[in-house]
Amino acid sequence: MGLPLYGRSWFLRNKANSGVGALVVAAGPKQRGSNATGAMSYAEVQALTATAGGRAPVMTSYDNASVSSYLAVGDVWVAFDGAAVVAEKLGFAARCGLLGYFLWPVNYDDSNLTVTRRASEVWEQSKISSDLRNVTGVRQGKAPFELPPALGSPSPVPVPTSASFSWLCRKKLHLSVLILLLY
Repeated sequence: MGLPLYGRSWFLRNKANSGVGALVVAAGPKQRGSNATGAMSYAEVQALTATAGGRAPVMTSYDNASVSSYLAVGDVWVAFDGAAVVAEKLGFAARCGLLGYFLWPVNYDDSNLTVTRRASEVWEQSKISSDLRNVTGVRQGKAPFELPPALGSPSPVPVPTSASFSWLCRKKLHLSVLILLLY
């Protein structure tokens, strides 16, 4: 299962209406870390939450239907997967018998690696739990102790000399040059 470490941001048409399905007018502001209009790294979402409180109320919400978090600061609306959402999604993945997950891109997490650490904790706990119950029937095999034998070096290829060119090879070469000159 792939999980994003970024959110999508939008400018709200009416900042008083900031729920799921609220009308928007444009993609959100370009961010420095993600370097994209309408995209915010998880670290940028956290920074927005921490710094915006003084100038505008921050409303962070969790939507059970979509298992996602979103926040509104003034007229900016951001949907993102925080640590709690990732934990819920990984629990679901483990219950369904999925065999792995990835977070993308990892450098978008905050400096404490909040989401990455939480995901690892949840996955390890789910893995231990599923191993005890043998839910998937799949066990991780041990890595081989020896690497396969190295391939031998390739045989040297003789370099053609002018004497070894056949008449046909020379004619093909002349024909190729002629075709190139005609274009």
